[in-house]
Amino acid sequence: MADSEVIYRPASEMARLVASREISPLELVEAHLRQIEEYQPKLNAFATVDWEGARRQAQAAEVAVQRRDSLGPLHGVPVSIKSSIAVAGLPWEAGTRLRQGIIAKTDAVLVARLRRAGAIILGSTNLPEMLMAYESDNPLYGRTNNPWDLSRTAGGSSGGESAAVAACCSAAGVGSDSGGSIRIPAHFTGICGLKGTPGRIPGTGHYPDCLGPFSLLGAVGPMTRTVGDLELMLGVMAGPDDGDVAAHPVPLGNISDAELRQLRVGFFEQDDQVPATEETRAAYGSPEQQHRVACGRLDGEQEVSPGRVNLPLDGSPGVDGVDLFGRQERVAGDRQMEDGQADASGPEEGADTGREGLD
Repeated sequence: MADSEVIYRPASEMARLVASREISPLELVEAHLRQIEEYQPKLNAFATVDWEGARRQAQAAEVAVQRRDSLGPLHGVPVSIKSSIAVAGLPWEAGTRLRQGIIAKTDAVLVARLRRAGAIILGSTNLPEMLMAYESDNPLYGRTNNPWDLSRTAGGSSGGESAAVAACCSAAGVGSDSGGSIRIPAHFTGICGLKGTPGRIPGTGHYPDCLGPFSLLGAVGPMTRTVGDLELMLGVMAGPDDGDVAAHPVPLGNISDAELRQLRVGFFEQDDQVPATEETRAAYGSPEQQHRVACGRLDGEQEVSPGRVNLPLDGSPGVDGVDLFGRQERVAGDRQMEDGQADASGPEEGADTGREGLD
């Protein structure tokens, strides 16, 4: 498999390729760093990219593969972390001048668990100041743009994380959420996000604190391109921690097929305050489609998604696109995404904001 293609695969598939020695952690990390180098100037998804640190981690991961050590479930997989979560040696500023220059001395508990599972930390991602917005712009690092349309936001407060994962600059990542800060950016960029049940993943090492009773509002959770990768990341990060009194020792459970067949799933078809788009209504509108979304994994399909999305990595008609659910396909049609530039301040008032995605 070409290095340029592997970055579009699910994190679980990347781990399998590393374990089977079909690709090395060094090759995998370099492929992601090239993607970051190309698209970071347009997206501004990262607050900090740990270029040399990621390469050192990849070298150590490659040594473990060559020694045929027992490998973790994320061995060699490059991931990113929201910059409100401590990563040892990287800025831990939460996008505010009040914390400018603060460097994390130790990893957050969830970061340490990711490392033990073999994940390679690429860097930390952008957010709004003190995580207090549904977009991601701050006085230290500026604005994060949506990879589908650079004139639009990637959401907040985990907007840098959603943009990085959606643009395949990172295989998976971690955000945090109190009032939608994982879920809204995931929606805005077409990826998967999970706000964990309070205490499921320790909040130790997050700023501001989402520990103990505060975790009833704020929680950390994974952001990925597939539901299967959400499950993988959750399994690695979940578990009790003495630093978070809400992180109870309750093991993750699995729902059986029989139980899943009895599961009832409810959702709002329409909301007068925030109307659903026609595309969303079409995806979920019919009873048959609703049944497939709720029970699709029991019908012989691995996962049922409400649609297929292809990242416009090239501007030419009929180009090779990226299926964010893990498969490559030829994109038919003549839609052309023009080259777009967006500065940190966004478009001027009254300016043309025609859709310009990554070319």
